Amino acid sequence: QWSKKKVKTTGFNIADNATIWKVTIRSEVRQDCFDNNRVRIDWKFDSYGASRFVNDMVAGDIIISTDGNRKRINGIAVITDDEAYELKTEADKTTRDVKWLAKGIDADITDINAGKILHRMTVARVPKMKISDIVELVGKVNNNLGWSDRSSGSKTKNRNLILSISIV
Repeated sequence: QWSKKKVKTTGFNIADNATIWKVTIRSEVRQDCFDNNRVRIDWKFDSYGASRFVNDMVAGDIIISTDGNRKRINGIAVITDDEAYELKTEADKTTRDVKWLAKGIDADITDINAGKILHRMTVARVPKMKISDIVELVGKVNNNLGWSDRSSGSKTKNRNLILSISIV
């Protein structure tokens, strides 16, 4: 019998049944995405290539970002809005709002992806990864996040207490 893991956070929510998505972000817009808490892709909003990005992702899902490398990621974010939208820019218009948990990183995810490399598609589910592994990775690469310690109510920056996970 499997137990569900629930992730307690402050300022955003990771859904109990969150899907982990891999999204390739082009280098030309990566810094804009990191600076403005968004993810942009170079597919038209109503195209087949943007379909999962627009229709299947929901608030609380997790995005791991890459520059096209199939073993290494450069960011981890949580989607903060159910709706995707188009920016008024020339390229990479299709956009989702996120909260970056880690950005500008260089992390090999092969071990937490059951030894598999990431899919080639711009947007793809990552079914072999577990939320708890992503949370642990965030704790390793970003010890600047402050989260409330549920037992004392105080803020902490202890990298082992980035997010608390309780079995429900």
